Amino acid sequence: MRIIAKSSLYCLVILAGCRPESPKEQPAAAPQPAAQDQWKTHEDKFIRFQYPPDYIVASAIDDSKNKTWMVGRPNENTPGIPDIMGALSVDGFYDGKETRPLGDVLTNDHWGSHKPITKVRQFSPKNGECLMLLTEGGSFGGCADSYGKPKDAPSCAETHFNMRCYDGAKNYYRIGSALGRYEKSRPTGSVQDNLKTVERILASLEFK
Repeated sequence: MRIIAKSSLYCLVILAGCRPESPKEQPAAAPQPAAQDQWKTHEDKFIRFQYPPDYIVASAIDDSKNKTWMVGRPNENTPGIPDIMGALSVDGFYDGKETRPLGDVLTNDHWGSHKPITKVRQFSPKNGECLMLLTEGGSFGGCADSYGKPKDAPSCAETHFNMRCYDGAKNYYRIGSALGRYEKSRPTGSVQDNLKTVERILASLEFK
């Protein structure tokens, strides 16, 4: 299986058979947000984005004035904090310490047991420039066999969305999402649904 759509931010290679993009293709521009009936809007002095009506947004700021946003489904075990699976997290760094080209940042990131499964793609939200890719690796939990017994790595896999950005003032952003867990080579519908939601949120992303 594969998903290749001009409106998508990238090609989801975990659905086997995705062809690499031609080197002649133009960088992906920010797609226009689809009609988002009843979607909510989060806006502050740093960023603006839309999100589904059943999602919540949590944010925090540290001593260095760096900020984190997390948008996702509510988790009854952590009131006020979204469930990590399928949630989109945005870390904004305003201390000026990260100045490397985005290509160097992404190339030198440490993915742990995960490995990139897509080519690096460009994305251009309003007032920003980004690079992104997907990684896949083993997951210790979340999959089950036909008897309900949990499966561990390498039988169980997990896919992450990863994006690194600079806004117009050269503030650095690290954006990511754990899209879901599934049996190796058998992505579930929830992974694709989470991907579509992440794409719609990012399509509305604006840096201030």
